[in-house]
Amino acid sequence: MMQNVILTDRRIIANTNVILYNVNISDYKYFKDNVIINTEFGNPSSINVAGPIDEEYTKLQQQTSNLYIDINEWPEIYDIHISLKTNKELTKKDLDWINAISKAIGWEEEDVIEEIKNLDADPSQRAQHYKSLFDKYFSNAINEFNNKDYSQAAEKIWGSFTALVKYHAAKNNIPILEWDHRKIRNYINANLPSTLSNLFKDLYDNVYQLHILFYEGIKDEDLISFKAYWEKSNELLNKILSIINVC
Repeated sequence: MMQNVILTDRRIIANTNVILYNVNISDYKYFKDNVIINTEFGNPSSINVAGPIDEEYTKLQQQTSNLYIDINEWPEIYDIHISLKTNKELTKKDLDWINAISKAIGWEEEDVIEEIKNLDADPSQRAQHYKSLFDKYFSNAINEFNNKDYSQAAEKIWGSFTALVKYHAAKNNIPILEWDHRKIRNYINANLPSTLSNLFKDLYDNVYQLHILFYEGIKDEDLISFKAYWEKSNELLNKILSIINVC
């Protein structure tokens, strides 16, 4: 029986026996039989699939509702997630996205990959993972500062901040996308008591300035500003850690 798959935007919505599938147009390998691309006005408009859809892909698509990303807003991240779940080789475009996220949140690329692969995980089950990331990046930041590599110290403490926000959110079973700075700010403003929210907002303001200094490059003339932001960030971190009982 032929299954009609309608192309909408970058996604395909396939309605087969009342089951709704979100299918990436490049994932032809998941269809066991022939795939025929119909064109309309020169562009792919539909796909006719002869035969059953691969069970592995069907299972993955049924897990889509567990993802805490908007597939329409972040289709590239969704594609990477599916590729990682199916051990599909990542494309150059995928790697470019991973690199961009790494720069946005101050994490190493291997930690970004692990995060994207587990976008379908229960946030509360990953709280200790984010605590470990916080410990890792904060410790690295201190080491880089002691070695006078202020540029790396600035970026590592930014990475520790994003991991700390993820940890706090996970403890409350609230999923957030750490590479979306707007969502970080919204989480801080909407989900924390006023005292803690104010501390987190002040911390965000200071570590974000360090994040900017990392990308602009810290020159001798920036050292006074760097040390002011650094000392304030450490002071705020210690206050926050004493309140939220990180363990």
